[in-house]
Amino acid sequence: MTDYTPAEQGEIRADIETMYRSGRILLPERAEALAAVAERMTDVIGTVNSRSAQMGDHRVLIDVLDMAIDCQAGVARSVLSLNNLGAAVVAIADSFVARDEFAASVFNRLSDELRTGEPPQTPVPDAPNKDSVLNEGDGSEYEENPDVQPPDEEREDRDRELEDRQDNVPLPEA
Repeated sequence: MTDYTPAEQGEIRADIETMYRSGRILLPERAEALAAVAERMTDVIGTVNSRSAQMGDHRVLIDVLDMAIDCQAGVARSVLSLNNLGAAVVAIADSFVARDEFAASVFNRLSDELRTGEPPQTPVPDAPNKDSVLNEGDGSEYEENPDVQPPDEEREDRDRELEDRQDNVPLPEA
C-alpha cells in the first residue's frame, strides 16, 4: 500500500498500486474462479436433466432445473460484471495517473505486470437454454443406468478386478 504524506493527499485519496493490482490481477482471478463454477454448474445441469428425463420429468425436478439454470445465469453474469469492474478500475487509475503528478510517480514505480496491457477479460460462460433443457421427454435419448447386480455378484466382480490389478503390478528389482 502506498503511504501518502499530508502534502501528497489531495481531495481524492486513491492507492494507485492497489487499483492496478485489483483491476489487472485480483478481479480477473475472481472472474476466472466464477467462470469455473458456472461451467461446473452447466455440467451438473446436464446430468440432472438426463436423470430427470429418465424418471419421467417429475414436476419438482423441472422446478429444480429451472432454478439451477437461473442460478448459473446469475453466476455467468457475475463474470461479466467482474470483467467490467476490472476494466473500470484500471481506467479510473489511468485517469488519476494522467492528471496527477504524484499518481504518475507512483505508477512509474510499479512493476510491468501492473503497468502494461489491458485487464484480462475472462470469457463469459454460456447459460443452458431453458427451452431445450426444460422440455419434458421420456429420457430415451439418454444413456441408461447400468444393470443392477446382486450384492454378492458385485463383490465378486470387485474382488476379481482388484486381483487382476494386483497381478499386473511389477515386482521391484532387487
